[in-house]
Amino acid sequence: MIKNMDKLIRVAALIRLIVSSFVVLVIQLPHVEIINQNAVYVIVGIGLFCSLIYELLLRNKEDFPYLLHVMCGLDIGLIGFLVNFTGGIQSSFYLLYLMPLIFSSLTFKTQPCIFFGILVSTAYLFNMLFDIENIDISTYQYLFATRLPLFWAIVILGIFLSRQTKKLTEDSLEKGKIVEKLRDEISKMSVFYGTTSKLFSSLIDLENILRFVVERFPIITNMERCTIMFVDDHSGDLLGRTSNKIPVGELKWFMIRKEEPLYDWIVKDHKSVMITDPDPNKFRGPAEDFAERYKIKTMITLPLIGKEKCLGVIHIDNIDDDSPVRITEEELNELQKLINLVAVAIERVKEHELASEQRELIKRDQEILNEKMMQLSTLFDFSSELAISHKLDDVLAAIEKKMLINFVGAKSYRLVLLDPDRGNELKTLRAKGCDETIEGIEEEILNEVIKSGEPFLDRDIHKEEITNIEGNGNGVLLCFPLKKHNVTIALLEIKELEKEFNINLTKYVILLIAANLMAISISNAQLYEKISYLSIIDGLTNLYNFTYFKDRINEEISRAQRHNQPLSILMIDIDHFKSINTIYGHQVGNRILVEIAEIIKKDARKIDIAVRYGGDEIALVLTNTDKEKALVVGKRICNLTSSYRFPIGSAALPVTVSIGIVTSPDDGVSEKELINKVEKIIQKAKSQGGNQVQM
Repeated sequence: MIKNMDKLIRVAALIRLIVSSFVVLVIQLPHVEIINQNAVYVIVGIGLFCSLIYELLLRNKEDFPYLLHVMCGLDIGLIGFLVNFTGGIQSSFYLLYLMPLIFSSLTFKTQPCIFFGILVSTAYLFNMLFDIENIDISTYQYLFATRLPLFWAIVILGIFLSRQTKKLTEDSLEKGKIVEKLRDEISKMSVFYGTTSKLFSSLIDLENILRFVVERFPIITNMERCTIMFVDDHSGDLLGRTSNKIPVGELKWFMIRKEEPLYDWIVKDHKSVMITDPDPNKFRGPAEDFAERYKIKTMITLPLIGKEKCLGVIHIDNIDDDSPVRITEEELNELQKLINLVAVAIERVKEHELASEQRELIKRDQEILNEKMMQLSTLFDFSSELAISHKLDDVLAAIEKKMLINFVGAKSYRLVLLDPDRGNELKTLRAKGCDETIEGIEEEILNEVIKSGEPFLDRDIHKEEITNIEGNGNGVLLCFPLKKHNVTIALLEIKELEKEFNINLTKYVILLIAANLMAISISNAQLYEKISYLSIIDGLTNLYNFTYFKDRINEEISRAQRHNQPLSILMIDIDHFKSINTIYGHQVGNRILVEIAEIIKKDARKIDIAVRYGGDEIALVLTNTDKEKALVVGKRICNLTSSYRFPIGSAALPVTVSIGIVTSPDDGVSEKELINKVEKIIQKAKSQGGNQVQM
């Protein structure tokens, strides 16, 4: 309807513009009557100006809503003024022009009034044509005769159209109110369903949901403030969590205490509270104390009911607005449904967060478990390596590689052995990045560890990890005692770590376990070496025994042949040894045998192999030695023995030896061949009186 009125105004203004132009042309014709042409021009100008202004205002009426009314009043007033006071063209009917103008301005709405005003002013312009006399127009009498009927026809038509327009406008306004109400309802429903959709689609963070709710619910309820309160797990009170108006620092003071009647009403009974009467003197039920404490005039408080319990409340209120909030029972039920959806969304997010926390805990536990499994695997591999290492060098190599370098990341370390035969003297077995010499504060730390039997730590391992921290005064990060049967047999000292490594509590515990394994392995390696040594050493003379000789002689012969080198064997036999045993006893014979073995060991090179071959026979294997050199060695041993006097009581007993020499490959290329020949040579030397060397 409004668009139609806009069109009517434009058409009427255009008609008036055309008539005005026609009047201007007519008054230029020859005539007798004096015409106030200036007034005509002013009226025509006003019509033209108003037509243009109407067009502009109709196009921009939203920006200038009141100017349309002002222009209407000016249009009607100016035309009336000109007719009444300037006279225009002399006319006795000007009152008839003013009456419908006044009537229309008081009766009709703005747009119909504008339309009717334009029609009346147009009729006036038509009437001016008939007020001009003596115009040479043949139809003047006809126009004059129709002047009055035409005018009243226009007035009646205007009144009729104005009444119809008024009725249509009133209907339009009524329908507009209905449409506006429907629009408000649609807007609320749109917010409702938009809120529901948002809650169950994209919001998976609790803070986002709470912020979204406190921003949307005031729009839905036409109220100012929205606050979400949760039941505190410790106190049980309802405490403020999120609000669109209350600052975060003040939320903790916005609460409903557990002992208040409102708490039981909402949390236990799951009932809502609605106060829509702003009168503070009116009884407000269980919310009386709460509303008075926070100076609330109107409020709606609804419980957030979860699957098993009440999670909290959504509180919406007005503080300064004196006008009551109009919320029907149906709207309250719809609001409660939405709040139930909010509760479901909050529970879902909490379950999601709980599941995420559990997943994080499981992930963290899995990482810790994997780390511990890896460390235990390292410990297992280390223990397995130690289990198959019997020699001390192999044990020390495993400790260095598996534990110190790969596991601990030691850049500088020292492994020290306590020598019980020398008063627990400290002997460095392995060292890297530091001197083998132990002195100063390091020696004090090691002695303290030996004395206490407890590890030395640079700092409290329970509070912080051990890393390379500059300014370390003692130069030692960690020192472990390696104990067997609660007795310290060695020390492990760690001085510096690689940059990417550290020692935490778990590593420290692994090192404690590994320290026991190290101590056992080192002790076993020492025992193994001792047993191995005893298995190849003659218990009386401390020379290698016959078993060792049988194992080594073939190896030495093969090596000599491979490198094209000579190999000589000296067989040394004590002259008259049976007689010595018979006359002086076996103890004296054994002592003589030991001292001769000592003479041979002192004279032999480190690469030579001295063996007790039989009862009184000693074999000396000389590597890379030909016959001439072997002869020199044999004569020297023979002379050393014959010049030595063996004390027997107060007397000194001279002892001599017979020595036979064979050389490979001149005398043979096998152990059997060489031994057979050297035994025959010994017999020859003995048969010739002994104390000599035979080749």
